[in-house]
Amino acid sequence: MSDDSVRICAYTVDYGEDGPLASVRYTSFGEDGKVNAVEQVHYWNEIYCNCHIESALESGLDVCFMTRQDKKIVRKKVKKWSEI
Repeated sequence: MSDDSVRICAYTVDYGEDGPLASVRYTSFGEDGKVNAVEQVHYWNEIYCNCHIESALESGLDVCFMTRQDKKIVRKKVKKWSEI
């Protein structure tokens, strides 16, 4: 795992009522700093999504969080996750 800081970014998007609550892209890096893998997952359940994001950050993955949630909620979550 790299000693670089863990990064998270968040965007609010309009997926519509039938779309997912969030789409999250997880990126892992090798010892050389190059991208090893990228996985994108769509979530319809907030608790399940939050749990996966926290686990990914604890594992050192970069996380890109795209959601239709309110901006105020997103800011609070990113602030909390930035401390992991």
